[in-house]
Amino acid sequence: MGFYYAWQVAKMTKLKPLKKYEKIRTKYVRNKLKQAGLKDKDYIDALIRIEQFAITGWKMGLHSGYERVYLQDHFPKEWKAIDKEICPEDYSKKNLEAERKERAKEKKETAQIDREERLEAQRELAAWKKAIKKKADSRRRK
Repeated sequence: MGFYYAWQVAKMTKLKPLKKYEKIRTKYVRNKLKQAGLKDKDYIDALIRIEQFAITGWKMGLHSGYERVYLQDHFPKEWKAIDKEICPEDYSKKNLEAERKERAKEKKETAQIDREERLEAQRELAAWKKAIKKKADSRRRK
């Protein structure tokens, strides 16, 4: 039984790569496959996986969630290109939301920096006034 199962798995793995590369739907991945050929299989497989995520609507389980984060971190340009090609309406909505969030974050950070700079200036001014007062008091005592 074990040998038969191993034989079936080996048989399936020989046929699987051809089917996987035939199911490519986006022009971006097809062009990358033509450029790289089958030399860089890992890269092409990652692009195909990104394409599958985009087509299925980003449904996630635990493992695929980790895989999605890994792919987004390592292939950001490819992720955007494939997402834009598969669902341009959703991409524009996501892109606008991401830009809004980024602008809000930047605004918050700049406000925090401004507050810190103002506090530092106030501290310096207070220290300067204190030093002048000390100097004036020491002159009076003499």
